[in-house]
Amino acid sequence: MDNYVLVIDDETGIRDSFQLALEDSGYDVRTAADGEAGIKAAKEKTPILIFLDLKMPGIDGVETLRRLHKVCPDTPVYIVTAFFEEYMKKLQAIQEEGIDCEVCHKPLSGDQIKMITNGILRSNGEKDVNLNLKLYIAGNTPSSLRALEGVKKIFEEKLICKYDLQVLDVLQNPQLAEKDKIIATPTLVYVHSTRNRMIIGDLSNAEKVLEGLDLPFKGLIKGQEEE
Repeated sequence: MDNYVLVIDDETGIRDSFQLALEDSGYDVRTAADGEAGIKAAKEKTPILIFLDLKMPGIDGVETLRRLHKVCPDTPVYIVTAFFEEYMKKLQAIQEEGIDCEVCHKPLSGDQIKMITNGILRSNGEKDVNLNLKLYIAGNTPSSLRALEGVKKIFEEKLICKYDLQVLDVLQNPQLAEKDKIIATPTLVYVHSTRNRMIIGDLSNAEKVLEGLDLPFKGLIKGQEEE
């Protein structure tokens, strides 16, 4: 499971606000304008978290929640709505079917969206967010090994989320280096849905590496969980 969050809401502004806030925090966000589209998106790829509106055209949020439970029963769903009282009895009924959800009241600010998302994922234990990283080196040299060891130490000591680190030798894979626009080694790349972030050269300084990759978003780095 990676860092994919699904937002289902018929309001363009709401979808945009979630996308802007969460992508800025390193999440891969997909949005859907109605329940049917949201269910289809969940079938294509299982999200780690779903934000769901209640009042939408077509099937409402309650029926969408019921169908989502069949598709991804282990994914937490957070109801985001301004019409909670109107749907309270329906939500109570669906909970009696064994389908869980949580509720918050819209509108939400970007900081509130980030806080809720990180809080939900922390409450589930180990972070499900998975950072995709690439380390480009030049051959199996002492400097390359030092770069690899330095990067592993930083992320094992500093991160509280999962990460995948792919080590690529530019001498053996020049086409991959060209694709990612690698101009020197060693280079560490954080693979992001909207823009890859990279740092070149010395990879031994944890603070500089994390700042260079723009990774210090709330909840994923030790010591920043409560900031």
